[in-house]
Amino acid sequence: MRVLVVDDQWIVESAVARALEPPGHDVVGVRSPEQLGALLATDRDFQLAFVDLDYQKESRRSGLAALEECGKAGVPAAIITSDGEQNRLLHLLAAFEFYPETLTILSKNNDAEKDWRDIASAVAYGHHPNPKASHRFRPPRRGPSRINNLVPKAEDLALWRAAATYDRHATIMQATGIKSRTLSKFLEEAAKAVHQLQHDFFDVALPQDEPEAGSRNKPLHVVTGFAHTYARFFSDPDIERLVNEWWGNEGRGEGQGRAAGVQRRRPRLGRSR
Repeated sequence: MRVLVVDDQWIVESAVARALEPPGHDVVGVRSPEQLGALLATDRDFQLAFVDLDYQKESRRSGLAALEECGKAGVPAAIITSDGEQNRLLHLLAAFEFYPETLTILSKNNDAEKDWRDIASAVAYGHHPNPKASHRFRPPRRGPSRINNLVPKAEDLALWRAAATYDRHATIMQATGIKSRTLSKFLEEAAKAVHQLQHDFFDVALPQDEPEAGSRNKPLHVVTGFAHTYARFFSDPDIERLVNEWWGNEGRGEGQGRAAGVQRRRPRLGRSR
């Protein structure tokens, strides 16, 4: 079986090749989504891909672009990631949101070799790997997803990017050209989405409903802190493209996207060979 490793570090490709010994698997590595696209343009004979999320200096694009290239080529893909990688959570949520046929998520830690062998064996025998590790990152079957709550429409990404750079109402308004009321509404809704996300994944208590002294600036502080932490996600060109394709500038609403229980159709990944 031929296996792709899409990772900016050669050592990860080497570790996968070592994990899939003895002979029987041919491991091929590329360092970026761009290199992956070039390879798959001439050679699509791969039965599995291990896809990293963050390519740092190798590419401005993320693992979302690599997942799309794999999908177009009919290559089943599993995400591999390290716990300490920046934007890990939001990119993971987006990966399973926009590319729901992604098989699962696997660690790149030292004890991950058995998991790599298990998924390769499952695919080689035509079985679907156990997706248990990915369950918490997949969107709900009904209602808006966590990514949709954070970015309900494409134009909100400009506000998130401004919030990653500035920490005052006036400077965000100046940078984006929006009115005070529009910004305040965005900050309130975005802060609610951030609180819920932090509660769901990091066991952070949800804030009390009662207003407190100085509460006017609290949504601003919540949103700017979160935006700074996940700045790479909000500046990812593939996120902007995908949000435009799924929700556009009108945002979620009746008859639109997942908020109405409708999923955009995607090309299905190829069967294991």
